[in-house]
Amino acid sequence: MKTLEERFWEKVKKGDGCWEWTGARNTRGYGTMYISGKTVSVHRLSFEIAIGHIPPGMLICHKCDNPPCVNPAHLFAGTHTDNMRDKMKKGRGGNLIGGEHSRSKLKAVSIPAIRQAILMGVPQTAIAEGYGVSGGCINKIHAGDSWGHVI
Repeated sequence: MKTLEERFWEKVKKGDGCWEWTGARNTRGYGTMYISGKTVSVHRLSFEIAIGHIPPGMLICHKCDNPPCVNPAHLFAGTHTDNMRDKMKKGRGGNLIGGEHSRSKLKAVSIPAIRQAILMGVPQTAIAEGYGVSGGCINKIHAGDSWGHVI
């Protein structure tokens, strides 16, 4: 029977920079491994194998911004705030607006039609229902509090 470390390393493709995890990945691209009935993130496992214990509440962040990378030289322990600061410093964490935001239900092409419907007196609740959003979302568009960047 293979040890945990043997199972781990047989799924790692070492390169000059990043060491890519070749096993299972979650929907965000991070490598995963099933251990003792639990799915674990392999970048955390790599950190523990190479560097040591991860203090409670700490994240393991990537210097390389490559989710499947398990190279311990590319990993560092930090708080959520540390991770967000690192993200912003690298230009990946700006305020996403409109359709750029991953949770946006609307696209920029819909905004002029929504504004036109409001001007024509269509109830905001009806507009919201038609687009699958809340009445508050339509109200913010009408008030100019959101989607103001779309002409």
